[in-house]
Amino acid sequence: MLPHLVEECTKYLWSDLYPKNACRAYEFAKLFEEPMLMDKCIRIICNQTQEVLSESSFDDVELSTILTVFDQEELNINSELELFSAITRYAARHNQSSGAKVPRLDGIGNATSEANSNHPTIRDAIMKIRFLTLSPQQFAEGPGKSNLLSESEKFAILMNICTPSAAVLMPEGFSTSTIPRRKKHPSESFCVPVMGSFMVDSLFDGTDRTIFHPHVELPYPIHKPFRATDIDAVKQLLIEKSNYLKLLEAKRKRFKVDRKVIVNKKIGNSEYMYLPRHLLEFYKNKDPDTYFNCDYNFYYTGGVLECLQINGGDYLIRPDVENNLCLNDLRNPSFITTLDSDCLTPIFNINSVKCASDHLLVLREKHHVSVKKLINTEKICKLWENKYSTPVLDAKLNQEKSVHIGVVLSNLKLNVTDIETNKTAFSFHNNNNRKADNFQQFQFINNNNIILMDRFVLKILDYRTKSEEKLFDPHLIDCNSLCNFDILENSIFLSSRHYLMKADLRNLQKVSHFSHSLNMPPCYMDFATKGDDTFLCLTSQSEDNKILFTGNSSYGLPYRVPGIQETLKECRLRNSSLVLFDTLDERLNFSTAGLKVINLDGEVYIYWSNCLGEIFRQRIYEDEHDRTMNEPIEALLEWVNNLEKPKPVLHVTNIKEMSRARFSLNSDPIERNLSRYKVESKADDFLKKMRPRYCTKNVKGNLAKDFLAVWDDDDDDDEEEDSEQLPEVAPHDKVNTWIQNHDFSDDETDLGLGGAAAMDTSRTSMIKFSPSGYEGGNEVTKKMYCSRQLLHITECMNTSVLDCAVTFTCDKNVCVYGIQVPAQIPMEDDRQPQFIYPELLYAHLLDADGSRLTYTHFTSRVNYRSLIEISFNRPVYIQRNKVYKVGVVLNKIGCYPIGTYPNQSTCNGVVFSFSQGQCGDSVRDGLIRSIIFSIPSANNNSSNPGVPGDHNKMPNII
Repeated sequence: MLPHLVEECTKYLWSDLYPKNACRAYEFAKLFEEPMLMDKCIRIICNQTQEVLSESSFDDVELSTILTVFDQEELNINSELELFSAITRYAARHNQSSGAKVPRLDGIGNATSEANSNHPTIRDAIMKIRFLTLSPQQFAEGPGKSNLLSESEKFAILMNICTPSAAVLMPEGFSTSTIPRRKKHPSESFCVPVMGSFMVDSLFDGTDRTIFHPHVELPYPIHKPFRATDIDAVKQLLIEKSNYLKLLEAKRKRFKVDRKVIVNKKIGNSEYMYLPRHLLEFYKNKDPDTYFNCDYNFYYTGGVLECLQINGGDYLIRPDVENNLCLNDLRNPSFITTLDSDCLTPIFNINSVKCASDHLLVLREKHHVSVKKLINTEKICKLWENKYSTPVLDAKLNQEKSVHIGVVLSNLKLNVTDIETNKTAFSFHNNNNRKADNFQQFQFINNNNIILMDRFVLKILDYRTKSEEKLFDPHLIDCNSLCNFDILENSIFLSSRHYLMKADLRNLQKVSHFSHSLNMPPCYMDFATKGDDTFLCLTSQSEDNKILFTGNSSYGLPYRVPGIQETLKECRLRNSSLVLFDTLDERLNFSTAGLKVINLDGEVYIYWSNCLGEIFRQRIYEDEHDRTMNEPIEALLEWVNNLEKPKPVLHVTNIKEMSRARFSLNSDPIERNLSRYKVESKADDFLKKMRPRYCTKNVKGNLAKDFLAVWDDDDDDDEEEDSEQLPEVAPHDKVNTWIQNHDFSDDETDLGLGGAAAMDTSRTSMIKFSPSGYEGGNEVTKKMYCSRQLLHITECMNTSVLDCAVTFTCDKNVCVYGIQVPAQIPMEDDRQPQFIYPELLYAHLLDADGSRLTYTHFTSRVNYRSLIEISFNRPVYIQRNKVYKVGVVLNKIGCYPIGTYPNQSTCNGVVFSFSQGQCGDSVRDGLIRSIIFSIPSANNNSSNPGVPGDHNKMPNII
């Protein structure tokens, strides 16, 4: 395969990896030697083993892949029976397939032949199953009944399960392990990697190696909610850029046609150009950011959350939606101090430097950088500011020389300026890297050196000599560009789209790679230490995409950090009223805008803020018994109670349900019992709740006035009603009686509610039903069958799904109830004669535009060689001389009779014309035998029963 095609396939698999395709993706990565992708696939298989084994795609993977899965020490399974069941299903699948790659293994005589083969066999997979972790009953009821093991092997295994000191040895090659595979806690995502995929370096060397498996608490807010906006500030640029590019692409395609009408004309001494109007309108639409070309908002790289120590206290500072700086005391987080930042545009990043007893804050906006002096928690003053014509990507103060500020611009230029003299101390233009892509970050290493990072390389600059000292190229492919970096002592950590890299600043030749498993670019990174332990947290701009690195594994694989949606799920289990708070998920889904990992009083916490400025906290603890969900759940419930409640919206869907709405306003949907029509004191008058639009003076139609009169007797004495007393006549019965007494003909369909438009009778279901039934009685509602005259029959075999449809018109306005289709014909090779079979189908009625008017799902046992009558969910009026389409999807395998019919059929004077409209709309129309309909009173004229072609009686079709 071509290298660029492998790269594109790898990029796609990284973004679309889930249990169903994890095994296939692993085989692709193994074939083309992509160790990072192999590791990610194995971690998904280990984390979601049950889902992987249950997928039908598992039966088609290679045996070598199954052996790799069965080799893992940690699998998310309840017992080894799940592995044995999967390999049993795999063996059955390949034994039944013609030309199967896997030979049949029944445990007798085949073991030797397969053992001599160089290729992996099913027996190799069975040998890796830890039978000794099963109980005698589990083994007897499962593997003991299988033909994949011989009788002698079953006896030997069962003897060893019952007693460890059995005289009979385990069969040769079988696993003798009695230790069950470790099943991970839901809040973890730690897996054992495939051997050889990574170097055996640890993420943190020496005493920095963590000696315990950390557990991460559910996140919860530490203060009351802030004011929310309708726009996610982090996603806004992405949305605007995406919409602009789509519009640009559409205009480019259209320009191929429009350029023919663009002409120059000279009128007098002036020359004019004729342009299409839409091109002029597009010219007014400006590119939201000509420098931006990315799938995440890189302006927020580094984040807006910063930790400060003021007067011995620990504080977090970040901006809110109004660009005010908010300070939170971490020991009293509910107390918030607000400072005016004097920033006119959104703040993308905050950095701080301790200078004597004060803090210097660097506030980075898109085209503006300012340095503020934070004197105390209530006072701030401006020291320096500067505006730039191109967007600013990074801005930091030198820790050792705080008068020097570095600024990186999107035109690949780095400037170091003295804020006292406002003179440039150093300037560097990164113009020799073609793949830099307008993205750069930097850090001061010391008083003399700077590290400058672009998308693919790192440069160490000496701004005394104003030259490039070292170049570090990790040889990244285009889909794995760098996103962020940070320095811890002599080690530099770089996060790319697919993995975390570690290098020694003193020797940049050696690089270790660690997969981070994030599916979004990790643009925030932070460290914290506790004793000899180090914690590194990575997160993307998605609130549920965070991982934690520690030093406990020699392979440095991460732990998953729970998201706020998991806390919300636990809250809903304890407080069912939150289930109906449908805007809560969206309220908690704002993008992450900052991250900090802090050691506070001997405990390590992860703090992160969203783009609204709200801060959430998660504790990292050692002992799983310390894990408690009470604090996160109680904090989130209190936070929800302080949210501004959305105004309830009443959606009136139809007249029948309006009666219930009158007695349901201002009540809790969970506690409301619709079987008891209580009249609440705050909702006793339905008409008052619907004013001013639905007040009596706005009602003009006779039909609406008649409906409002239903409530006249209730509105007179509403004030005297007891809230616990049922009304004399239930509102549902009142409206039902009113509907029965109106036929809703064309002259009454205008409700007259404030000039509302007339009702579209082609889609309404408000039909008069007669109590006389369908057999006879009133001619208005009598069912009629327009059966098509059968000319010829052919048989059609349905092997999967059979679609059939026919278009038709009618010369009168009628009401369609359903259709008739033929049942199956018994197969000739059936050994036992059968008369009934289960039918499964779907039918619908469409208008000429393809809009569905009505439909139904049909499941029932029917007789062979019969006609199946299918009734739609609701009858529908159709208008004369308009094209409609009726279709059926048959899901039952079998043989169906398809008929040939004339193009017209007549029933009771109503003429149906079939196969109308476009020729491709009617497909296998011979499966639709009859249309069931009735004639409304307006069209019900006496008809001659002897009209030729009147097929009102149903013929014997076969």
